Amino acid sequence: MQETEFLKKWGGALLVGIFGILFLVRVFFGAGSQFLNGDELELMRSVGDRFLGVPQTSLAWPATTIQLLLFPIVFLLTAVEIVSVKSADGLSNFLSNYIYGPEQYTIALRATLMIAICAVSVQMFRQLKADEDRSKWIISIVALCASPIFVHQSYMIAGDSLAALLMLVCLCKLVSPRVERTDIIWAAIAFGAAIGCRATFVLYIPLILFLIIKSVDGRRNSIQSAVLFGAVALLSIIFFLPAIWMDPIRLLKSILGNAGREGVDFSFSERMMTSLVQIGPWTLLAMVWAILRSSAERRMFPIVLVIYGSLLLMFINTLGVVYDRYYLMIVPMFAAVFFAVGFLPRKENSHKSSLILSSLGVGIVLLHVVWIGRLDMRTLDRIGRLDEALIELPSGTVVWMDVLFVNSVDMRMFDRESIDEAILSVSGGLQGSLSQDKIGAPSGRETLGSPFAFLEDELAMIARLRTVRRGRGDGQLKLKLYGSGIFSERYGVALNPQTTSSQDVIVSPTKDVFGDEKLRRFESLSEPIYVSGLPE
Repeated sequence: MQETEFLKKWGGALLVGIFGILFLVRVFFGAGSQFLNGDELELMRSVGDRFLGVPQTSLAWPATTIQLLLFPIVFLLTAVEIVSVKSADGLSNFLSNYIYGPEQYTIALRATLMIAICAVSVQMFRQLKADEDRSKWIISIVALCASPIFVHQSYMIAGDSLAALLMLVCLCKLVSPRVERTDIIWAAIAFGAAIGCRATFVLYIPLILFLIIKSVDGRRNSIQSAVLFGAVALLSIIFFLPAIWMDPIRLLKSILGNAGREGVDFSFSERMMTSLVQIGPWTLLAMVWAILRSSAERRMFPIVLVIYGSLLLMFINTLGVVYDRYYLMIVPMFAAVFFAVGFLPRKENSHKSSLILSSLGVGIVLLHVVWIGRLDMRTLDRIGRLDEALIELPSGTVVWMDVLFVNSVDMRMFDRESIDEAILSVSGGLQGSLSQDKIGAPSGRETLGSPFAFLEDELAMIARLRTVRRGRGDGQLKLKLYGSGIFSERYGVALNPQTTSSQDVIVSPTKDVFGDEKLRRFESLSEPIYVSGLPE
């Protein structure tokens, strides 16, 4: 039991070190820039939208209670900056910049969300002091922090990372050898908070019910515990995901509409391989670890975990939905639990296998982190140059932009007249598509609620353009919008760029709209941007 004694003595220091290393990885490996992941910027805009009273896609970017509670801190930091630079337009500039402008506002919000993660870690410190077997907490946190999705695939602290941390609290409360009534209550509160951060964590409900039934003695007590968990979790979800009671119809339409969207050129085998790369081979290693380390009488639990986790991964990759990452990011949590289970009371003479598996796990994690770092640093060198190129264009230059890039480019460089035209075209397209039942057009399968699936997206886009106009939409370029395929109908814009001069600039996600023009390629939030008409 030397490893247990070591963790009892140094567990707290090791936990602090883990979070410190995670912070350094996020800073020096490029995780400090929201431009590495479009979802990060969208999440931050979502909070700003809700603050401005703007509708949004509830499933994708819910402005949760946690984010709203932290927003005053961001506002205070921004107010200090406004005073320090003596900005004449103070508040209006802040509201405009927050949605479209420099990244310091996003970084400020991210910093406050990191405070929330630290607050959750306090509960873990308390558990470390009270729990006789601290090792399951330590190893679980190591597994979570080393998750490729935590470090690389998403930098959304409130969306993915904080949700995973809260779910870890929930599961570890139920994995404990002695599950008391207070454990169930705290687990339910943590579960509701996790759902408030990321709704797709609801897929953990079958596993949670299994843990409650397994950990509580007696059938009657199990039923009572499950009812208690459900009641407290419901109250927690209502508090942390206010869209449930503030706007339940829109939330339901958004979930039903988005759930059936299929990805472009969907391939199960390709999606499955991508999933395994994102999760990392150490997840499979964790499954083997949990089963080999468990004693015969306790082996059923890790086996159930492995079966459920495998079925969940298969289910996610057969959905074919555009939003598969909302589901995929919940899988690494299983690896954390697998590691934890491997440190529960176990069979004797397992030190040799533990040493081998631990060495392999550490090696895989280190290689993955190094690979992630190289990838992120390479990406950082290519991002953010499109705005710089556009702002150097002569006054009055017409820029034909794919409507999908409205959220990727600083709209303040365009004059107010063209912003007004963009608002009219998008709002007109929205009304026309809604009356013809075309919003969220089917993509190969029946989509429940399809007429309303993306209503919040259009409304939010209109509101953002209006915010720019009210704030600092005083640039010199002329904005013209177009769309490809169904997006032209959906937004009511031109199908292709209607250029009238060789001096017009075209911004497109594909090369299809161009002829023989010389193109320049830029990296955007999520995909390449091709631009023609830029000066050499």
